[in-house]
Amino acid sequence: MTLGELVRETRTAMGLSQAALGEKVGLSQQAIAAIERGDVAEPRNLKALVDVLGLSLEIHGLSPNKMSPREVRTPFRVKGQHRSPSGVTTVVPMIPAGPPLAKELPVLGVAAGGNAGAFHISDTTYDTVPAPPELANVAGSYVVYCYGESMVPRFYAGERVYVHPRLPVARGDFVVVQLAESGETEPTEGIVKQFVSQDDESLILHQFNPEQDLAIPIERVRHMHKIVFSGRPY
Repeated sequence: MTLGELVRETRTAMGLSQAALGEKVGLSQQAIAAIERGDVAEPRNLKALVDVLGLSLEIHGLSPNKMSPREVRTPFRVKGQHRSPSGVTTVVPMIPAGPPLAKELPVLGVAAGGNAGAFHISDTTYDTVPAPPELANVAGSYVVYCYGESMVPRFYAGERVYVHPRLPVARGDFVVVQLAESGETEPTEGIVKQFVSQDDESLILHQFNPEQDLAIPIERVRHMHKIVFSGRPY
């Protein structure tokens, strides 16, 4: 088994996407894909990669991606090695036990009148949906439904957006912004837009339909969270 095959099988068994694994070890999604294809002879951040996957690496002067199961000096020393009847050494990756995955995420917000595309937020969880592996253990992650057509063609009415509340937001990211009335602490309204910039006075957001930038007074902004993916519910 090559390093790329072992990484792919172990990552899949752990429920991680290539992007999620790359984030954990400091590599891009493209770099993880190249490792899994066997294109990279000596991967950067190799130690971090095998540590995250729960493997133990011991290289004996050979390239990990070029080694086959028939080579006696396999660089992977993991629990679960055994010999098949043909005498070939097989490596069985040991997946570290992690916290139990959350089965559901809360849906925040229901349609509200007034501001096109806005939704009403309260302390009530209106619904729950199955949690994808990427967010199952992310505290505070949640889902909202898109309302109206202000973000068409990027998001359509009725589409779910999945929110990671702990990722940094950069220019061009799509976000859920939770707003409060002036002087109030708890947010009561949410909007789905594209982040442009912010200063001490305003948060600048972009919408597609009609095409325009919106200036939101910064005193109304309580939270801005990054949307990591979306999809239609049915």
